Amino acid sequence: MMTLVVLFHQLRFSQFKVFYLYYVRLYLRKEFPNLPSYSRYVELLPCSALALTALFESIKGKRTGLSVADSTPIAV
Repeated sequence: MMTLVVLFHQLRFSQFKVFYLYYVRLYLRKEFPNLPSYSRYVELLPCSALALTALFESIKGKRTGLSVADSTPIAV
């Protein structure tokens, strides 16, 4: 479950449902042969919240005290 959540963010999908139904279930079926249905996956997702938090805490970098701000204007 954590692998799919991380992959969802890395691939920059805007909707998890589209990612799961039209990418994971179609193209990653071989890698994840026992995928539950989308509704069951969403039910199970909160169970991985603590593990995901621990993962992200362990891989984030150390604070250096330096911050970068980009002042490039964005057209709206």
